[in-house]
Amino acid sequence: MRLIAACGQQELLKGEPAPDQLPEMMHIWQLPEWSTLYRLMFTFSESDWYRSEVASLGIEHQDLLVGIGHGIETNPRPPAWKGKKNPGYMYVYDEVRLNPDVTTLTYLRHLNWFTSQLKDLRRDFSLQWIAAEITGVPSQVSMLWRVRDVKTLEDTFKIMAYDERYAPRYEDMMLSVKSSARQYMWPESTEVADNKLQKARAAVAVTLVPAITVQKKRRVA
Repeated sequence: MRLIAACGQQELLKGEPAPDQLPEMMHIWQLPEWSTLYRLMFTFSESDWYRSEVASLGIEHQDLLVGIGHGIETNPRPPAWKGKKNPGYMYVYDEVRLNPDVTTLTYLRHLNWFTSQLKDLRRDFSLQWIAAEITGVPSQVSMLWRVRDVKTLEDTFKIMAYDERYAPRYEDMMLSVKSSARQYMWPESTEVADNKLQKARAAVAVTLVPAITVQKKRRVA
């Protein structure tokens, strides 16, 4: 189980005053299989910390999505924030519904082209996660983009829409979309805690590598 992103409609940073009314928050987790989430919920259900967390929620909504876009290069979350209270990036969460005559594969081809252009332009704007619903809205594609700031996002869209090198293909891509719901999201300090956890796990793995390597060499001998 891996944390892809932890974000909200407002910045929520450790040590900073929390707003009177907490904003909507979103955590995206990668699971090895469908049953993992419910198995963990059952395991933790008797724990005090888990009960406290559940009690603190006004409402919770869960979507189980399936990863798609094999061949599209996604860019994982950076292993550390730029500063103690400065992630150095923001998120854009996008839910796209395709026109009835457009297949998901067709849209993914457009998306593959789009992400390639972002990489070539070096716009500090990349796709971090992509998935699709299977049962609820089969034609809906969910994406999480990571970008430096709102200005970078808007300037990139202007380049794609008006620069003759990109405009025709970008128009085809947008014509395949029936509707799009977009939200700006800001990283939470939960990511900092997860970064520390991943770093600690990596340190343990590196410590164990020499012993494992020696054992393998002895078996070969």
